[in-house]
Amino acid sequence: MGRIAGYWSPPPRALRSLPELTYVGSMSARSAVAIGAHRHQGWEICLIERGRTHWFIDGRSLEIRGGHLVVIPPHALHDGWQPGSYRFLGLRLPRAAVLLGLPRP
Repeated sequence: MGRIAGYWSPPPRALRSLPELTYVGSMSARSAVAIGAHRHQGWEICLIERGRTHWFIDGRSLEIRGGHLVVIPPHALHDGWQPGSYRFLGLRLPRAAVLLGLPRP
């Protein structure tokens, strides 16, 4: 399939100022790759660095290109098909996270 993926999980206490960060990942594909429908317990934020991809999020079809930022809410069913080369960076936040260290209201 020509897929390369990498994920990094910070060790406990490594990022005390950003405890909401549970993983950082990147993936690139050299040929069409199906993601497969799935859901997450928390928020997922993806920045498409370059290339293009086609995702389905809660029944909506989206053409996503380099420079787009996608925010997927908790439990949203999402799937995708990459028609060629793309690269993204993503992070997943727990549902109850105080986003990016902002104080709770």
